[in-house]
Amino acid sequence: MSELDLTPTDEWIENGAPYISKSRLKTFKTCPRSYYFKYICDNREPTNYYMKRGSQFHRAAEEFHENLMEYISDEGGRPHRFSPLMSDWKDYSQWLEPHIGNFWRFEERRWDAAYNAISQADAMLPSSVSGFDVDAETLNAWEPIEVEAEAWLGEPPESWVEDHGEPDYVSGKPPVGDAPWMGFADVILNTASVPGVTGSGVVILDYKTGKVPDKQYREGGIFLEGEYYGMLFEEFFDVDGVAGYYPKKDELIVSPYPSTDRQRDIKSAVLGMQKLASKDNYEINENPLCHYGHGKCFFYDECESTWGTAGGAGYHDKAEDDESVNWEKKNAAMAGEV
Repeated sequence: MSELDLTPTDEWIENGAPYISKSRLKTFKTCPRSYYFKYICDNREPTNYYMKRGSQFHRAAEEFHENLMEYISDEGGRPHRFSPLMSDWKDYSQWLEPHIGNFWRFEERRWDAAYNAISQADAMLPSSVSGFDVDAETLNAWEPIEVEAEAWLGEPPESWVEDHGEPDYVSGKPPVGDAPWMGFADVILNTASVPGVTGSGVVILDYKTGKVPDKQYREGGIFLEGEYYGMLFEEFFDVDGVAGYYPKKDELIVSPYPSTDRQRDIKSAVLGMQKLASKDNYEINENPLCHYGHGKCFFYDECESTWGTAGGAGYHDKAEDDESVNWEKKNAAMAGEV
């Protein structure tokens, strides 16, 4: 393991957090100390298999939807096959089954949901009123509204704009704290096309290539992340709900928007993310992600966490047998020597 620099960067000490993002919020909520090591001290984990899988699936889904929108614009209808809308097969072939196959099936279910919603609306019209063109309205409801849309609450840093260009949406000031909030929504969909959500607005959907979380972990996990996106985009769209789609198991989970409790939780976390750059301001949240089986947090060797150690919470017999743990550094960290 390479040596890590565990001191705050000069940039952070001078200017504080440059911006708030969903990834930074998620890291802080998982463990403030990990957030401190990763962002304030600028230490990033190397890309692993799970990150690569997530990135490749997101890229495939993004290109599918962008090509779908272009196809609808050019042809005025929906395609009979989805595979021609995909990027180079080499980019996603490893995840064809079940991830991409399930994603296509999910898109078919979205079409069915849109068709049913439009048909019901048409059936409710008085006989004296001309009905909808159901197929055309279904197509409109099924087509994504935005793909990988970027929104900011507060002005983005000039350096960000220079590197990434102007954002799609910018509004107001951040609800709390000094740093602007930003994020990229995977896809924004018409509510009529999303099963399990009611309303005439939109649903902000996030793709997740991991396993579907148990219900007790959703409020503080996927739905909290969705709530953050809702806060970013609510000035521009009527947000009815937030959702996560898990292609591995072809499962969609949804929640209404807004949630006062989730927004209170987000604001509290954002304030915590902007404390002075001292390690003592960012406490350790000992939990199973510290050390699990033969896996561990990237910063585990540098941290005072006792999870997985003999006598510590979550002790398991694989921890001390795990040769990937630098126990000399771990013991020094626990003794406060690093």
